[in-house]
Amino acid sequence: QGDITWSGPNATGQCIVAPCTVEHSNHADGTACSCKDGYKGDITWTGAQANGQCTAAPCNIKHSNNADGPACSCQPGYQGDITWSGPNATGQCIVAPCTVEHSNHADGTACSCKDGYKGDITWTGAQANGQCTAAPCNIKHSNNADGPACSCQPGYQGDITWS
Repeated sequence: QGDITWSGPNATGQCIVAPCTVEHSNHADGTACSCKDGYKGDITWTGAQANGQCTAAPCNIKHSNNADGPACSCQPGYQGDITWSGPNATGQCIVAPCTVEHSNHADGTACSCKDGYKGDITWTGAQANGQCTAAPCNIKHSNNADGPACSCQPGYQGDITWS
């Protein structure tokens, strides 16, 4: 891009770097233009016009959502960082800890309310959400106390188990 004029055998003028407007490129001017991290494709030049296409690159990180490009993240119940260098994803998604009170504290999606409690545990990314409350105990000849406090009434014996 620029203007070059000739006066006989002498050239005058200047060449200035052309802008790059390819979608999902780094928008660097001239031949420094390339696809942004997380995207793949080729950018070529016809005179001062950048041509090409940058499309989201595949993400095959184990326990990721396998979404292409920057949309790739760890599955619910997993934590980690996924980074991009050009079209190449790197990183890892490891199972996230579960700290919900009265849960079995199992990592990731194996987390559930422990025996004697009821509730739902869901995941927002690496964050466990939910509440485990004492489950009702309606066993005949028990004290009918909720959750693990449930026991046989005086004069009765047996094991109260939860499933």
